[in-house]
Amino acid sequence: MASPRSVDISVTGRCNLKCGYCFYADEMTELADLPTERWLSFFEELGALAVQTVCLSGGEAFTRPDLFELIDGIIDNRMRYSMLSNGTLISEKNHRSLLKGETPPEAGLHTGQHRRVMRRDTQQKPAAG
Repeated sequence: MASPRSVDISVTGRCNLKCGYCFYADEMTELADLPTERWLSFFEELGALAVQTVCLSGGEAFTRPDLFELIDGIIDNRMRYSMLSNGTLISEKNHRSLLKGETPPEAGLHTGQHRRVMRRDTQQKPAAG
C-alpha cells in the first residue's frame, strides 16, 4: 500500500474561540494534547514514509506553546507544512516566524457573518505584538 502524500492532523482540541457551529468546541476540549516528543516521533515516521506535506490544525494550533518546535520537526523530516487557523492568535512576532517556512500557512478570515455564530464571550481582537 502506498503512503499518503499529505496528512492533516489536529495537534490540539483547545481553541481560543467558541464558535457555535464547531463540533470541536464541545467534544475535543476535554482531551489532553499529545506531548511534544510524541508528535516529533510521529513526524519522523511520516518522513520515513515519504509523506510530503503535513497540515496542522486543531482546535487552534496557536494555543500550543510548542507550535514552532512542531513545525521545526516537520521541516527537519523533509516535509512541507501548512496550517489552518482562525488567525486571532497570530502576532507580528509569530507571523514573521511563519514566513520563514517553505509553505505559507492558511488562515480563515472571520467576517461579520461569522461573528453572529460565535458565542459572545469569545469575540476577540487579533493578538498584539
